[in-house]
Amino acid sequence: MRQAPNRKLEAFGKRMQNLRRNEEDTPGHEAMSRRAFVERAGELGYNVSVDWITAIELGQRKDVTLSDVVILSKVLGLQPIRVLCDLSRPFNEADLPAFRGLSNIEVVGDFYCLGDGIETYALLGPDVLAARKLELALKTYEDSLDKLKSYFPPDKPIELVGDEDDEEHQRLLRQAFPTMLHREANRGYLDVIDGFVQMVKPWRDAVKASGVRFDGTIMDKYRVLRDDQFARFLLSVQERNRYDRSRYAMPIVTEAPEAPGEGTPDAA
Repeated sequence: MRQAPNRKLEAFGKRMQNLRRNEEDTPGHEAMSRRAFVERAGELGYNVSVDWITAIELGQRKDVTLSDVVILSKVLGLQPIRVLCDLSRPFNEADLPAFRGLSNIEVVGDFYCLGDGIETYALLGPDVLAARKLELALKTYEDSLDKLKSYFPPDKPIELVGDEDDEEHQRLLRQAFPTMLHREANRGYLDVIDGFVQMVKPWRDAVKASGVRFDGTIMDKYRVLRDDQFARFLLSVQERNRYDRSRYAMPIVTEAPEAPGEGTPDAA
């Protein structure tokens, strides 16, 4: 008697079925029946049955083990990471319960690339590399924006009085110094945002050209990339960038105006 499907594993099972059938017509891979899968597994030294692969594909297993992933990847001729997550849907939530809350591209970073540099993603294909660049760009933009939000220019510039050596002049300068330092330290984030504004659309276009869908199924953390939101997002980024630049352009200190006649030689 077959078990009821495990809802958490149905999506994973359906994906394994599509991989076995080569539904996406992947070059170098041939569709195989469940019986052919079992025979191929036997040739590789794995003792599995038709019931075993059927239970996985129908989501009837309680869980998927590391051994299951190894067998599936070997028999299907895929890298294990392509069994662990759906790289054709990089911005969708991973379908294995253990990865709940992670997108497929995040799973790649956590369990495949392990901080070896972005070019490691290229080993999985240019489409995966493009998806990682887009994901990283969005994260970097959001981080930079958070940093810029922490900067608060003065309501009006601090007016420096007296000569540079005057005590009051020095006191006012010391008062302004933390704000000046904060502003200068954060100017690099403006450059990051400039780069994002210039590159986010070409990067998204490249990912979309590889077949990735930016529909309502992608995770909420990437919602600004959805087809129905991306144009508005671009406009908001451009508007916000102008606002950030104007805020950083506001002077922190100004020199007090000279008194009438001050600084001019006495009349003879």
